[in-house]
Amino acid sequence: MIQTQETSRSQTSSENDDTMANGPRQVLEGDFKLGTRENVAFSVLLVMSFYAALESTAIGVALPSIAQDIHGSSVQAFWIGTSYLLASAVCQTPFAAFSDTFGRLPVAISTLVLFIAGSIICALAHNVPTILVGRTLQGAGSGGSLSLIEIIITDLVPLRHRGGYFGMNAIAWAIGCAISPLIGGAFTEKATWRWIFWIMLPFAVASLILLPISLRLRPTKGSLVGKVKKVDWIGCFLLMTSATSTLIAVSWGGLMFPWSSYHTLVPLLLGIAGVALFVVWEQYCAKHPLIPTRIFNNRTATTVYWQSLVSGLNMWAVIYYMPLYFQAVKDYSIIISGVAILPILLAVSPSAAITGFTLKKLGSYRKILWVGWTMAVLGVGIMMRLDLNITIPQWIFTTCLPGIGVGILMPVMRLAIQASAKDEDIAHAAAMVMTSRTLGMSLSLAILGVIFQNAFQHKLEASSFSRQTEGLAQNVLGVVEVIKLLPNDSHDKLVLRQVFADSLKLIWATLIAFNAVALISSFFTEELSLDRILNTEQGVDKGPSEVLESGTVKTADVDLKSNGQLTGSDVPKTDSDVEGKLQ
Repeated sequence: MIQTQETSRSQTSSENDDTMANGPRQVLEGDFKLGTRENVAFSVLLVMSFYAALESTAIGVALPSIAQDIHGSSVQAFWIGTSYLLASAVCQTPFAAFSDTFGRLPVAISTLVLFIAGSIICALAHNVPTILVGRTLQGAGSGGSLSLIEIIITDLVPLRHRGGYFGMNAIAWAIGCAISPLIGGAFTEKATWRWIFWIMLPFAVASLILLPISLRLRPTKGSLVGKVKKVDWIGCFLLMTSATSTLIAVSWGGLMFPWSSYHTLVPLLLGIAGVALFVVWEQYCAKHPLIPTRIFNNRTATTVYWQSLVSGLNMWAVIYYMPLYFQAVKDYSIIISGVAILPILLAVSPSAAITGFTLKKLGSYRKILWVGWTMAVLGVGIMMRLDLNITIPQWIFTTCLPGIGVGILMPVMRLAIQASAKDEDIAHAAAMVMTSRTLGMSLSLAILGVIFQNAFQHKLEASSFSRQTEGLAQNVLGVVEVIKLLPNDSHDKLVLRQVFADSLKLIWATLIAFNAVALISSFFTEELSLDRILNTEQGVDKGPSEVLESGTVKTADVDLKSNGQLTGSDVPKTDSDVEGKLQ
């Protein structure tokens, strides 16, 4: 956090004593910028976001090659991709809670260590169990890192200015997603899939070295034993086991096993019961709740968490199904398919940057949220035009619109949820937004996978396809391979391409419905003030010489007095004081 230090450090002048005696304060408006050290730390956070996005999606195009090389089945290949998302979704909230207890930096370092260990295990794996262990560790480290990135930004930057920083984080994430299919395809075709994991190590190791050097946050108080006792371990166990059980059930329901099968019903029912027990424990029993239920006790939080889940559905649908569209319907190679998906993901960057700048200037987010969801509805709606005969300029324009919507929504949803949270709940609220998005990505695989499978099977049986269709719809990757193997002048190839395109349209239609509900919910989001004092226990730990310079009180590179905004006893002490200053 960018704060003034304790009164004991401010003995240089009587005027400064008066200002500092009021405790931690923060500039409300005007110019703000991070100090040099904090800028380095923020750059490291962007790198972490970049490679987390890169790793989550690059593996998709390589799954057939990985399964063949380590003698895995299509079901096992499914789990190689899914285990990462499951671990990421399950671990985000616990790591956020751990950072409140043990400190941001130690927990951030632990997530980096997990990611590095998982990457090495995956790169060296020669059988399915080994690579599953590696992917799970990677997912846990990535999920924890994504939560910590959001939380550390809230420690460094005042609420009014966070939109720009969230926008830059969205850009880093989008670039990672944009180039990941290309990198994954290039390594798979030209070298080996193992390089997908090796290529992550330089980024992760550099982050592990630079983050402790550049990020100097005040440590949390208390002994290690006291901190361990403070953790809600029962809540952690209930959340992680119930969430894992539920996500496993919805991930393979209708794909690997029928929904009526005990393989699906047992983990689903156990997961639902576990979630209910977790809520009761957190509400009535936990002394230090893992997820304080009060973060859901306002209209803005409830609607934005739902919207974040829908945004996860959108993102994973694009990341997973668009490369398959280009390979199966347009008959592009793996590498060209990776290039073809660039417009939709690169459109995220400028829209996120513009949104962040606009949020800072306007100091409001509600109308921007409406614009974002309107663009999202239009974006997935226009993707209904994707078919066999669409031209290159047409599909470039068509796929850019959803990217613009995502770019608008990523920073504005984060800002809205943090504006609705109390200072002591910011970490939990920030983590819950990420968890909701990752949960949406996990559910996307199940919900949209079942829809595609049923539509493909129905349309294929009604077509003039002359070959055996049994089991073909069960493996979407297998369908792509079959299309590639058929001669270009084959009638069956044309039929399969058409059926694939028509089945994808049902996915886009489903997303229209989800996005329309999200758009409606955005009208119930409240407009809350962004002009709040930055108040966090784990702010930047600066020495006396960095706090007092030339008889002024400084917060990082912001001079409270030279900006002409806050001087001496005018520094607001409470929220009511803040409101008075703004009137």
